[in-house]
Amino acid sequence: MTRLYRLDAEAADIAERFGAKSGADPWAGGYVAPDKFAPIITAGRDFIAGPRPAGRALQPRIVPRLLGVLPPPNSDDPTRRIASVRNPDSPFWIGHLRNSEFRCVVPATSVMLWGSGTDYEGRRNKHWFGVDGASIFAMLGVWKDEDVPAFAHLSGAK
Repeated sequence: MTRLYRLDAEAADIAERFGAKSGADPWAGGYVAPDKFAPIITAGRDFIAGPRPAGRALQPRIVPRLLGVLPPPNSDDPTRRIASVRNPDSPFWIGHLRNSEFRCVVPATSVMLWGSGTDYEGRRNKHWFGVDGASIFAMLGVWKDEDVPAFAHLSGAK
């Protein structure tokens, strides 16, 4: 299930909270949904080929990525992006999950989960949640290097 969220914090605040370089992306906050860009925090390299820098760790930095990765070629709808990793044992995900270059932290200020009932207009109920005592929190994610680099959340469900 797609996890919608908000990130109502500027890039400088996100960088300070997670000890990352803010980068050149001028994120000003707002609603995040599939097929929209959002900042993630990664210590991986943008271009994976080549040796790692010897003797030093890469500093975490904020980079923009598209929410939702392209599905495998044999999927029913090859244009519908995947926003949540539901089966981490799938060959589609396993290589990226094992390689720390592609792991990321997805900052958020609130997360929306669907309720079981409907509102007065017949639409499914939305419930927004945040973390007490923390204005910005993090979710886990993985990004894939595509024509437009994209990411998906780790859902935790199997």
